[in-house]
Amino acid sequence: MNNSQCFICKSSAIVKSILFTTHHVKCERCNQYVIRETMNPSVTIGVLTNEQIANISYWIYHHDNPPTIDQNNIDNLRNLRTPSVGEKAERVMLLLQKNCPIPGQSFEILKSTIQEAGCYDEAELMYILREYLHKELNYLDPATQGKYKITPRGWNYLDKLRELNPESPIVFIAMSFNPDLNTLYDNAIAVGVRQAGFDPYRLDREEHNNKIDDEIIASIRRSRFVVADLTKQSHGVYFEAGFALALGLEVIWLCNRREIEEKKVHFDTRQYNFIEWEDGAWEDLIKRLKDRIDAIIGHGPLN
Repeated sequence: MNNSQCFICKSSAIVKSILFTTHHVKCERCNQYVIRETMNPSVTIGVLTNEQIANISYWIYHHDNPPTIDQNNIDNLRNLRTPSVGEKAERVMLLLQKNCPIPGQSFEILKSTIQEAGCYDEAELMYILREYLHKELNYLDPATQGKYKITPRGWNYLDKLRELNPESPIVFIAMSFNPDLNTLYDNAIAVGVRQAGFDPYRLDREEHNNKIDDEIIASIRRSRFVVADLTKQSHGVYFEAGFALALGLEVIWLCNRREIEEKKVHFDTRQYNFIEWEDGAWEDLIKRLKDRIDAIIGHGPLN
């Protein structure tokens, strides 16, 4: 074990190498991760842009368990989507509200906000705080050690972020249209959603005259939250769940247990708490889905 540099962001880090091919890294910015199957991690990672560093650092930081980086996923990590300034500003506001839940209270900005929001560096964070969010935040006199307050407009902004469609009874169901999964939907997902007081909406079961892509986007925007079943690994389901997350909607994740055990789900989603299901165990899935909705969303408006 020795003091060294992080292979991603070059911050100070502790690196423990095992047999020269597995490297456990504890970085002051990125948090903990593992690089496997390489004697030279710097060559595996390669030269990264500021955007790539911020994206990969953000991805590592938000894993509950140290993620693994190797030849199988490094290209995907280099190509992670860079969030817009607006998306980063939303993250910043939600973090500030989490750390300062009392209106009118002043607070200091934690250093960890940089990586928690996925900013490049302190300069970008300061731009978001003092210019992009200048109406949502008050920067107090420097004599108060640079503290901030969330303005009334800021609290209103946070309310809109948390509840895009607070009264909507609609739940968008993102899942493969493979006929093998019709029983899953009819006997479990739709039943669990209805028992939780919401109306499930699956696009292939509805009549519409619009382009399917437009209808998907419009339907997700109308929904209170999304249930995403990744069984069969449909690219469309990943897109729909990602779009919902970008809007700030809650996503409840499902997948067949066998596919999770075989690690078929994309590595970006493995950080989420999946409801795993088995063929025929529909009553168990109904109960677990209803309980998850009640716990995260609350009971819906329908009887």
